[in-house]
Amino acid sequence: MDTLHFPHKTYRFTAIVERLGAGTAPGSEHVRLLYGDGYIEAHTWLLDSVAPLPPIPTAHVSVIETPDAEPGYVLAACQFDSSVAPGPYLADTLCPIPGVVEQTKALIESIQFEPLRTMVFDALTQCGAARGYWTAPASLHDHHNYDGGLAHHSLEVATMVATSTGLPDEDRDAGIALALLHDYGKIWCYYDGAYTQAHRRGHKRRAGHARCTAGIAASRMPPTPPRRWRSCLAAPLNAAIVATRSRSDALSTLSIR
Repeated sequence: MDTLHFPHKTYRFTAIVERLGAGTAPGSEHVRLLYGDGYIEAHTWLLDSVAPLPPIPTAHVSVIETPDAEPGYVLAACQFDSSVAPGPYLADTLCPIPGVVEQTKALIESIQFEPLRTMVFDALTQCGAARGYWTAPASLHDHHNYDGGLAHHSLEVATMVATSTGLPDEDRDAGIALALLHDYGKIWCYYDGAYTQAHRRGHKRRAGHARCTAGIAASRMPPTPPRRWRSCLAAPLNAAIVATRSRSDALSTLSIR
C-alpha cells in the first residue's frame, strides 16, 4: 500500500517485524513494525521469546490501537510469510538522508545470486538493525559522523564497487554485499553521541562488521557458493578490494575505515 492510515481501532497490513526486547506490560515483548511509509511500535504476547524470528521477518499483521497505554498498539495477529520481499517495507524515511534507503535497496536487488541477496536483506532486518542501520553515524569524530552516516558511507562504498569496470558478476555481487555490511557492527557502537560498551570491544569484533557478514552468509548460503565468495565472505572488505583492485579503476583510490 502507498499510504498507511489508522482511522479505526484494528488495522491489518504487511510489515517487517523487529524485536526490541521486553515490553512494558507483564510478560509482553516490545516490537517495531516497519511498513512502506514508516513504522509503529507495539507490544505483543504472540512471539516465542526464545525462538528466533524467520531469516527475513516479513509478516501479515493485525494491530489493535491502545491510545491510553504505551507504546500505543498491540500486535494481535502475526503470520510470517517468507515469500514477501522485505524491500517495499523499508521506507525511505528510515534514514534522515533522502534517497539512501531507496538507493541501497536498488543495489541489493541488483545482486544476481539470490542467496547472497537474501543474506543482505536478512542482515538489515535483524533486531536493532532494521532501523539502527539507517540512523547510526559511521563515527563520532571521524568520517560521516552524523545521523545516517553509516548507511550513507556504506552506500557510497557499495556504489563504487557496483560501478567499477571489469568485475566478474560474482565479484561484483560479493563486493556490494561486503560494502553494505562492512561497518555493520557500528550499529551497536554509538548511542546518544557517546561510545557504548560494544565500541570498547571494537566494532570489528561486535556481532557485525565483516565477520558478521561471514557468519550470516554461512547460515544462509548453499553449501557450495562460488569459490571466490568462500574467501571473500570470510575476510574483511579490504581483502575483497585487494583481490579485485587490479581489475577495478574505480576502487584504486578507495580507503575503508
